[in-house]
Amino acid sequence: MKQIKLRVLSYNKSFLDTFLKGILLEFSFLHCSVTIVPLPKRTTLFTILRSPFVNAKSKEQFKLESHVAIVRVDSYAHACITLCYALKSVSSETISFKLVLQER
Repeated sequence: MKQIKLRVLSYNKSFLDTFLKGILLEFSFLHCSVTIVPLPKRTTLFTILRSPFVNAKSKEQFKLESHVAIVRVDSYAHACITLCYALKSVSSETISFKLVLQER
């Protein structure tokens, strides 16, 4: 069975949710079966020294959360593939893609 997998990454949860709703709407027009698998968010903590020469104890901490979802399309039709490439070209700096065409 052939299927298309899209790995969608965003640092903003609301952008990811609205983008996934748009993907579901677009694929529903093509009558493709689509499943969305949300993955757990990854949190990265950064610690930066405020003034490295005088006060080494004063530090700032930043947190970066990345939200990931996998969209699985079970149809391998030409229209589905062109829609995936169109979505990939439309993606902005808030959403990033990884497109995988695979055969099971």
